[in-house]
Amino acid sequence: MLEDFERDRITAYFTKVTSPFAPTRRVSSIAVTHLLAERPLFLHALAQLTQVCALLPKPKSIDPTAHQEASQHWRCDQLDRNRFACPEQALSYLENRAPGQRLVLLDVGGYFAPALPQICDRFSGQILGLVEDTENGHRRYLAYDKPPCPVYSVARSPLKTPEDYLVGQSVVFSTEALIRSRGEILYGRGATVIGFGKLGSSVAHMLHTRNVQVTVFDTDPVKRTHALAQGFRTTCSLREALTDAGIIVCATGNLALRQGDFDRVANGAYIASVTSSDDELELDVLHRSYTSEHVAPPCHPLLPHRSLLLRPQRRQCRQLPARSQRGCLHLPGPGRNTRCCRVAGRPGTRARTPRTSRRYPRIDCGHLAGPLHWSTMTVTNAQIRAALDRYLARFPDERDRVGLLEQALAEGHDLSSRKEFRIGHATAGAVVVDPDNRVLLIRHRALNAWLLPGGHLEPEDTDLLAASLRELAEETGLHPQHVHPHDGTDPAPIDLDIHRIPANPARGEPEHWHFDFRYLHRASAHGVHLQTEEVTGHAWRSPAELPAPRLAARLAAATG
Repeated sequence: MLEDFERDRITAYFTKVTSPFAPTRRVSSIAVTHLLAERPLFLHALAQLTQVCALLPKPKSIDPTAHQEASQHWRCDQLDRNRFACPEQALSYLENRAPGQRLVLLDVGGYFAPALPQICDRFSGQILGLVEDTENGHRRYLAYDKPPCPVYSVARSPLKTPEDYLVGQSVVFSTEALIRSRGEILYGRGATVIGFGKLGSSVAHMLHTRNVQVTVFDTDPVKRTHALAQGFRTTCSLREALTDAGIIVCATGNLALRQGDFDRVANGAYIASVTSSDDELELDVLHRSYTSEHVAPPCHPLLPHRSLLLRPQRRQCRQLPARSQRGCLHLPGPGRNTRCCRVAGRPGTRARTPRTSRRYPRIDCGHLAGPLHWSTMTVTNAQIRAALDRYLARFPDERDRVGLLEQALAEGHDLSSRKEFRIGHATAGAVVVDPDNRVLLIRHRALNAWLLPGGHLEPEDTDLLAASLRELAEETGLHPQHVHPHDGTDPAPIDLDIHRIPANPARGEPEHWHFDFRYLHRASAHGVHLQTEEVTGHAWRSPAELPAPRLAARLAAATG
């Protein structure tokens, strides 16, 4: 659920975007869409420009609250790819929802592609054009040498580049959260990324920032060359790519792993689908080899009613949360002499087969879905305490200054929550130095002041260090491949800034404190692309120019 200030910010943005483009003649629209928490705001903006005749939510990325809100304003129909693969059914649907209308189709995944010529030729109204949001869907429409109507692809727009980066973040954060929830760690695992397009590249770089050895497989030799030039190991053999890979991320948008490929997956590996496991994993074939059983959904308010759990034979299943279309799934580890796949994505399956036999015993499978913004890895007070202990071990003379933080920890305040105001809450900041040992500062729009990058903790953050990197990427656009923690993967904060935040009646926030854990990072390049909603400028300054003498002295000592 979005907070009020987030809704206000997004609404103001859409108002600004739509106001200059009010059509002189009213047109209608039918939209295939992810129905996540923020999507109703987009739909309201769409309704300012068109008459929204129907919505077709993608079934495995539906937030229940968003669905309820959307259903109050528009007709929400069930999305079925088979329906639109049949020209007669597709045409019947459009005639039922928007007969005789001047119609724009909004698509996510090429659903209208198979029947588009027949729709354009026989529809009682007029198909003005189609807008496709994904690269996979874009390829489906490219199959027509001359499309029967204008087709606009958002997939290859520069405006989608930030989204590609954030998707890569989401996939890696989800995978790491899952691995940690299993009592394991991401570090030291070899990873294979199948497909080195925009999403695959983003995932590969995010894994690299976590010191994961990444192997890239792509059928396109040009993309393999790009991956090799960026420092990744490459292979032209899928069999070789799967061998001993602890994490496998499918980022092709098309079929990436077939039934026979699962036999080559290393014991205990995690498999993730960036786009859709329906498209990328041959699970329907696996279902012929396994016995499936639908399990009652867990009683958790954040999981939709249609969520299912996987329950392997003769093992107690753990309740696992999920993330919308880009989530991770894992079941209890394999038994002796078995092979196990932890399949990440919307549908999941766990394969158990003896190493000495190709026969597959019974397996239970199901679908999991949940809001995109929900995660299992909120930073805990124990992690904050550990970071504080590392800080005090590094700077023991600071103990008297952190009394408020010690009190909040002792009293059990939820310091990762931005709604914790009894004393305050933790934040994460990034102190970034370039090869010339200059420090990156950003000019904050609301405060009109030069600050270090940083901000509040989010549910998907795995620890304070990850939070500082996320805030840095969001505010400055610095690519993860160009930023590395100065002290390795488990550093102590270089500074703990404790400062008072004045009351904000507009947001219902009383006066409170921020405990800002700042981590030192090295940047190998200056590729700054500001998030202009909150940041108006940036500058690289010498440590001596910083307004905080304590931090300036520590930077001078750390950077030589």
